[in-house]
Amino acid sequence: MRVVIVTALMLLWCGAGSAQRADTVASGSNKEHTRYSVLIDSLRCVTAGTDTVRYNAVLQAYSPDPFSVFLTLHNEGSGPVNGVRACLRIPDALSLADPLDSCSMISTILPGDSATIEWRIRIPSPILSDTVLTVEFHFGVDTLISTCQWNVFIGAFRQSPLRCELRAPDSILFRDTTYVPQEFPVHLVAWNSGIERVFDVQALLLHDYRFNIVDTLGAFRLLADSLDAGDTVRAVFHLRVNPRMLDGVDRLRVMITGRNLSSSICEHELWVQHAMRPELSLTCRAEVDSLRFDEALATYIPNPFRVTVVVANKGEVPSRQTRLFFAGPPRFTPVSGSPLVNIGELLPGVSVTHSWMMRALPRTVGRMDSLILQVRGVGGYENAPLFEDCRVPIYVPAARASSYTVHCEAPDSIIFAGGRYSPDPFEYVVTVRNSGRAVGMGINVTLLLPAGVELDAGESVIKTLPDLQPGEETRAVYRLRPIPRGDTTTVRICAEVKDNAGHGGACCRDVLIPRTDVGKLEIQCSGPSALVIDSLRGDYSPNPFSVRLLVRNTGLDALRNLTAVILPQSPDVQVIGNPQQQVTTSLPPGDSAVATWRVMMQARQQDGTVEIRVQVRADDIELVECVVRVFVPGMGKPQLAMLCQTSPADTLHYLISRNDYERNPFTVTATVSNIGSMQAKNVRVLVIPGNGVALAAGEVSEKALVPGTLGTGETGVVSWNVHPVAADSGALRDFTMIATADNASEENCFVTLFVVGIPRLVNLAIPADNLLQYGERILVPVLIDEIAGKRIEQYRLRIAFDKDVVSCTGVVTENSLTASGWNPSVKLDVGPGIVEISSAAAPGSALTAGAGPLFHLQMEAVFGAGNQALLVARSPIRIDTADVNAGMMRVKWTDGLVTVSGECVEPMNAGPRFVLFPNSPNPFNPSTRLRFRIDGGQAVFTRLIVTDRFGRIVSTLVDTSLQPGDYSVVFNANGLSTGVYFTQLIIGQRVQTRKILLLK
Repeated sequence: MRVVIVTALMLLWCGAGSAQRADTVASGSNKEHTRYSVLIDSLRCVTAGTDTVRYNAVLQAYSPDPFSVFLTLHNEGSGPVNGVRACLRIPDALSLADPLDSCSMISTILPGDSATIEWRIRIPSPILSDTVLTVEFHFGVDTLISTCQWNVFIGAFRQSPLRCELRAPDSILFRDTTYVPQEFPVHLVAWNSGIERVFDVQALLLHDYRFNIVDTLGAFRLLADSLDAGDTVRAVFHLRVNPRMLDGVDRLRVMITGRNLSSSICEHELWVQHAMRPELSLTCRAEVDSLRFDEALATYIPNPFRVTVVVANKGEVPSRQTRLFFAGPPRFTPVSGSPLVNIGELLPGVSVTHSWMMRALPRTVGRMDSLILQVRGVGGYENAPLFEDCRVPIYVPAARASSYTVHCEAPDSIIFAGGRYSPDPFEYVVTVRNSGRAVGMGINVTLLLPAGVELDAGESVIKTLPDLQPGEETRAVYRLRPIPRGDTTTVRICAEVKDNAGHGGACCRDVLIPRTDVGKLEIQCSGPSALVIDSLRGDYSPNPFSVRLLVRNTGLDALRNLTAVILPQSPDVQVIGNPQQQVTTSLPPGDSAVATWRVMMQARQQDGTVEIRVQVRADDIELVECVVRVFVPGMGKPQLAMLCQTSPADTLHYLISRNDYERNPFTVTATVSNIGSMQAKNVRVLVIPGNGVALAAGEVSEKALVPGTLGTGETGVVSWNVHPVAADSGALRDFTMIATADNASEENCFVTLFVVGIPRLVNLAIPADNLLQYGERILVPVLIDEIAGKRIEQYRLRIAFDKDVVSCTGVVTENSLTASGWNPSVKLDVGPGIVEISSAAAPGSALTAGAGPLFHLQMEAVFGAGNQALLVARSPIRIDTADVNAGMMRVKWTDGLVTVSGECVEPMNAGPRFVLFPNSPNPFNPSTRLRFRIDGGQAVFTRLIVTDRFGRIVSTLVDTSLQPGDYSVVFNANGLSTGVYFTQLIIGQRVQTRKILLLK
């Protein structure tokens, strides 16, 4: 509610008296009109506001909503009016929106001023027919004695008979680089729920930026020209989800309209997961933040220096094709390793550290530079490109360098007279002056000899000068000899000066050398103009090929000591044998000679022409050269493709019936194909097993493919035998295989195999030293080994015995592990001499620790009466089947024995009873636990040893006197090789033996 006081407001009104008013109505919707009321004392009222409110079928709401009405009071009197109260009364179909209080106080209205009050009104529920509602304003000083009105036309709410429903996925998940599904259909079902036909039925998908319409029809559909009552029409929109930063619920909305009808809206909510992406982080640092220039060494210190970069993936998915760059500036250069480091796939939460050794290049002005390191990759939604960089500031001072002025001196010409040159030798002098600002150190002068000039005996091309202070100079003197020639020519002799900092200079001098009357050499080289590819051999043809040299003496004198050297101008060309040959010791005028070389061409990837130069020398003449040019087609290169497999293909199961895996060892196979355009040579495959698996004995990690050489389109196979390593729980075991060849890039593949965990092992045993006499009863224990960590909740055992020797009369749990909370069920009549005992733990009674009797069989001797009175019989007590925890435990058992004597034979105790349980784990590496139990009333001398398969003792674990009880010993097989071993428990003259398997 707003109250506004206006000075000198121009108002129109008419008449006098509280019952008289005049209305002025302007045409058009939502236009404010003014209605004037009569004068009440000195106050006049003016009403205004929205006169028309209609229902918007598209928005399914009234418009405007809320709408405003205004009451303006004008003071026409000569004095102020104080304490004016104004109230609004509205019909029940309307409600106040702002303010919620229908009355308002105006403290003072001065003469000539006015005050305006605004109320905002809502339509809380639909009005089903067109209607005009009247809003009343009441005002006064002490009581509400005056009234003004304002009429509002309310358009009827018209509900469309069209109904609709949307069907689409409830959720869209992000996987790796895309959404699943990325594109999806939205099925629209619309029907006419009214009683009349609807014309021009249309649908509009009201989508937002989170989705794009991918079909060509767009968001609009003409569903039907007409739709009868009760009829249904369908349409499909195809949408594509756009990536989003946060998880959230989106709403798909479709508006259905018909001719002269309001719209209907149907909605469908779906949950969209955010687009996961990698987030590359790059940090870098240098071991120093500034360099210094050492004038004595003419270099920076330190130089090179180390720059370390750490790349981390702080995102949610891997970054692929991750590469680390040294991007500059060009005033630095890495001296160790490539400026590009290929990291490949960088998993979330993983970081990679790399270091470069950087060298700063000399500069004339000191300044602060920044090393720029960049990391790039792709990943996340549609493998979007990733980029991050970091900068390392470092100060590099100016380099104080030396510089040189170089001057060369030599005779202008050489004279040939009397059959010899003069002077011969002649001096070539190089004068070097340090014109720079730093000491010149490690200065070398290199002479660049042209054809026709050679060094005198004892001379060398390179001379070392002493260190030069700025302004100092020195000289290098060479003794040179002219080479006899058949024509007069001027040769240019040059010298180059360079110090250990790379600074230097050069100079040249021209010398005229006249002709001599000597032999003249002409040469001609030949060879194939082009090679072709032999697709069967995967090589060039001809290869090797011959290069032929023909020399002729066209001069006036014999040529002596002709030598020739072949100089291939490409590293792909290899000379077979000695590149240098003695052509002939003497070649008279007019004669010729021949030299031949065999040359091998290595494979080239691209077409091209290679040059092979041949240089010929003879006494007293200058070097002569010829060139053979051979076109060599590109052979391309091999390209390896690899498929990795395991057998079994996806899961290695454990067979409790065999107490081993279904395949042990199992097989890992690599199939390698050459999909390139050239033969792949010496193909090898390296297998890298992951955790939980090991190569079988005799296997090697790297094997040659069979066949080892692959022609184009050919395939080879190599395989390994692998043992699983025993584990309690199943896990994916991975293998990485790398195929390489002498002339091809390596190819990798990755395969996984799920290895099922080995169920935990329970060992049961029945003693073999049970003694009875006819008619006696005995409790025979069924023993169980240590159950810590196994949690026994249920068992079912079927036990067999000789019914003619003994009978089973029941089961006793007293003084056993199941004495409390276990109620065994005993079937004594399963079959002749067969009983079945089963039980399950009551809540809170599961066995979690301990070893000893699981329960006791109550056995009675039935043998030994009558004519059997002086006889003795034995019956095995055999565990036929055993099930613990509904098959979730592996069970091993040791059968027992009962000896029964006739009623006239008194049994004697043969000694203490003992049981050696199976070891756990088995197979093992490198240690396993051995458990045994000794019964009786006194201590006995006990030995527990381990032997190899030849009976040799490899370890003595127990060699002492032991009291009755349960014992556990750990056997460590470090230093022993893979194989079968035996444990032996020796008490007195009695021995129990078990086999154990060490698998490394």
